Amino acid sequence: MSNAITYYRGDTALIRVTVRDSLTLAPIDITGKTLKLTVDPSENPLVDTANLVQLTGALEDPANGVATFTPQAGDMG
Repeated sequence: MSNAITYYRGDTALIRVTVRDSLTLAPIDITGKTLKLTVDPSENPLVDTANLVQLTGALEDPANGVATFTPQAGDMG
């Protein structure tokens, strides 16, 4: 399973994620949680000082672990 998402400068397509248990792959209830998506130029960053952007997710179907992130044109570089 890959955690990589490829976006390019100016991309604004919705990013939909489902949070799952790493062992059972069952969706995790994220009701009341806050999810953040960070964009970093490094594939495996050790610190967050190089983050280019941080987006807050919208809980689309929290009981089933689904959240969305909507980047704006300037967010991805």
